[in-house]
This record gives sequence, C-alpha cells and structure tokens, in this order.
Amino acid sequence: MTVPTEKYPSMASRVLRRILGASMLALLFFVVLWMTVFNAMSAAIVSAALGGGALVASSSSDVFGGILEAILEAIGGALAAIASVFSFDG
Repeated sequence: MTVPTEKYPSMASRVLRRILGASMLALLFFVVLWMTVFNAMSAAIVSAALGGGALVASSSSDVFGGILEAILEAIGGALAAIASVFSFDG
C-alpha cells in the first residue's frame, strides 16, 4: 500500500497568486469602468480601492472576509456614484 504524498504550495506561491488574482480583478474592473462612464483617474481610484480590499479579504478568515466584502461592496457603490457625478462631462 502506497501513501500518497500531497504537496501543498509554498506560502510565497500562495501570496503571489492572491496578489496576481487581485491585480487582474482590479485591472478588469478599471477597464470596464473606464470604457463605460468614468475618466481614467476616477476608474483607477475606485478599482485600486476595491482590488486592495479584495486582496485583504481573500487572505483573512471566512467570517472576517465576508464582513469585509460586504463593506467593500457598499463603499465601492458609494465611490462609483460619487465618481459618476464628478466625471460627467455633459
């Protein structure tokens, strides 16, 4: 009988994956916001805040992550509403 050896990713690999995933999410969010209604600066501020918050939420516990994600959704909505008011060019 053979014993399966499970190899878990190293701590540095897990941190790097989380940073890369949050960066890709923030970049995608930035592109969507910039192409729809915001100028580049407003889209960068909103996407950086939400991307950083998603990174913190993914590396924390489940309960704290859920609470933080709910807070980030409310803050993101408020920032998006404020940015849409100030970035209107018409």
